[in-house]
Amino acid sequence: MNKWLYILGTILFVAAILVGFTNNKEMPSETGDNQVETEDTEAVGVSNEEEGSETDLATHLDTVLTSVNELEQVFEDTPDNITKINEKGQALEANWDVIEKQVEELDPDQYADIERSLYPLIAEAQKDNPDVDNMKTLSEEVRKKVKKFREQIADES
Repeated sequence: MNKWLYILGTILFVAAILVGFTNNKEMPSETGDNQVETEDTEAVGVSNEEEGSETDLATHLDTVLTSVNELEQVFEDTPDNITKINEKGQALEANWDVIEKQVEELDPDQYADIERSLYPLIAEAQKDNPDVDNMKTLSEEVRKKVKKFREQIADES
């Protein structure tokens, strides 16, 4: 009788351990999966806001324009300061990332047009030896395209 209880107890114990390990694999981790869900929720929240989203977008577009102007200022005043150019390029990329999905949803054509100049500008700004003449051309294009899109947003609201 004791032998059967011991075997039954062992089987139940092993089954409980296996179930425990199986459940841990299916649960999202605290660091990775929850952050992705939070970011997705925030992105949906931004795109679902009807009122005020144009003003928020306009404000963020102004921030992108300011980043472009700051980058231009750095590479015109101190073209040898590669570290500062790299920092301004990263700041421009971060500011664009905030509104990128929203711009794409509102006007995919304008979005694609802006990015045709924006990403080469960001890439050039993050190089070890950026081409200032190329950056000047690209920054002018980006500024014109972002201003045009900002005016379009203002006209629609």
